[in-house]
Amino acid sequence: MLETLTLLPTLEEIVEAQKLIYSLMQPTPQISWPLLNQRFDAKVWVKHENHTPIGAFKARTAVVYAAELFKKSSGIKGLITATRGNHGQSVALAGQRFDVPVTIVVPHGNSKEKNAAPSLCSHRHGLWHFCRLRRPQRIESQNKNSWRRF
Repeated sequence: MLETLTLLPTLEEIVEAQKLIYSLMQPTPQISWPLLNQRFDAKVWVKHENHTPIGAFKARTAVVYAAELFKKSSGIKGLITATRGNHGQSVALAGQRFDVPVTIVVPHGNSKEKNAAPSLCSHRHGLWHFCRLRRPQRIESQNKNSWRRF
């Protein structure tokens, strides 16, 4: 039977996610800059996502998603994702939070800076795999049912 699709989280789910995120990082600052206000003739608030542990808003996304995965299944042994940028850092942060290995696959020719960034979230289980082929390839795992894709 198919599960009912819920488009919006409940208030309780939002508060639970907030507690999880704030256990890992401080809220990002929101600042109203006078010159921006003047330029746009309006009160403008800038949310500084560069103040998260990975310097991007995606820091929250994978952690909350992984928390849901771990709630629903006890057999998850690691996380795997393919990315060209910040998403890999987010999954690395989730792996650190839940103490599981992470595999991040990036395309051939990807930015060296982006490839190095997940190691900033590295932990004792960190596994970083980089794809060197110009076309996608299948990543095989000995126990593929125990890993969850993002």
